Amino acid sequence: MSLSPEHPQNDVDWERIEQTHQVVYLVKRAAYECEFRVPKTRVGFLGAARAFFHVRFKKETRQPQSVVLSLAELEDFYYGLSGLMEYLRYERERHRPELM
Repeated sequence: MSLSPEHPQNDVDWERIEQTHQVVYLVKRAAYECEFRVPKTRVGFLGAARAFFHVRFKKETRQPQSVVLSLAELEDFYYGLSGLMEYLRYERERHRPELM
């Protein structure tokens, strides 16, 4: 399985990626799609050049936007997003304690 056919126009060789990597985690939603790919050949550890996370945003855009993150970038994105979610949870509790 792979993301919708519209891949970002950048330096990623998608034909080669389809041949050399497999999708091990896939999420498809109305607003976005994301996949985590690892090499098809077994490797001892997943270095930055070996595995990657691909996100394609598609909601309300004429041209889908796409981002490819290395493992280190994905981890940094996760911590940033986690911090944002924690802040939103705090603000909701502060402004609407009766709903929690």
